[in-house]
Amino acid sequence: MEQVAVINFSGRCEGNCHGIAEFIKNALTVSYEINVKEMHSMNITPCGKCGYECFINNAGCPHENDDILDIYNTICSSDLAFYIVPNYVEYPNANYFIFRERGACFFLNKPIALQEKYGSIDLGEIYRRVKKKFIVVSNTGKENFKRAFKSHIDDNMDVDILFLAAIDYDKSAILGDLMDSPQARIDIENFIKE
Repeated sequence: MEQVAVINFSGRCEGNCHGIAEFIKNALTVSYEINVKEMHSMNITPCGKCGYECFINNAGCPHENDDILDIYNTICSSDLAFYIVPNYVEYPNANYFIFRERGACFFLNKPIALQEKYGSIDLGEIYRRVKKKFIVVSNTGKENFKRAFKSHIDDNMDVDILFLAAIDYDKSAILGDLMDSPQARIDIENFIKE
């Protein structure tokens, strides 16, 4: 059975991004094995409070025992990954950038468990080959998101993004009621099954 990762980057435990993650899980669970990761419930330390161990002498990341390796492992073990990212002030939110920054822990200095699992394989290549689809809860900053997401895929691929503006569905960006819209559910269902 094919594996699908659903990564919700929102810092809120409820809300539009959580509703979208649940919708995808329910829509695809019959045909795929779904693994949902919600950043709001994970322990991930932002980059910093260190001595650049990830870049110096292959010392690894002092924070590698948090949940970041689990997210990257989940994506690299999947056939398809959905990234659900809210827009905060024209750009992806902070959790998205924490995920990107902490990628150095995964890609530069593989911890022992990853060396055993992947050997000498280039993890960056594995990561970029996983098909990714991005859902952005926003109506602005589209070019910023396209640029931010381009680094997640192979150079010869286009970024596959669905922008959802709550206002287009007569819903609120902060009340978390986007999935109450039948049209929003149709648009998401069409996007995830393309």
